[in-house]
Amino acid sequence: MQKNRAEARSIMQKLVWARHLPVIVSTRDISYYRIRRVILIDQLKEVYLDGVLDTVDTTNWYPKIMRQD
Repeated sequence: MQKNRAEARSIMQKLVWARHLPVIVSTRDISYYRIRRVILIDQLKEVYLDGVLDTVDTTNWYPKIMRQD
């Protein structure tokens, strides 16, 4: 796993990312999903990706997916 992260960091450095790339991670507002997305965001920070968690109420989740937002 550390080898893969080191490879991802080197790829991002070759692409000359002087700053972290922002990424929005959307998830349903259920703790089961939210906890896993927080772990994902923490792992993305190691490869120069700044994740922002966007929690969506469950009643709005499926319409959002259908609109491809």
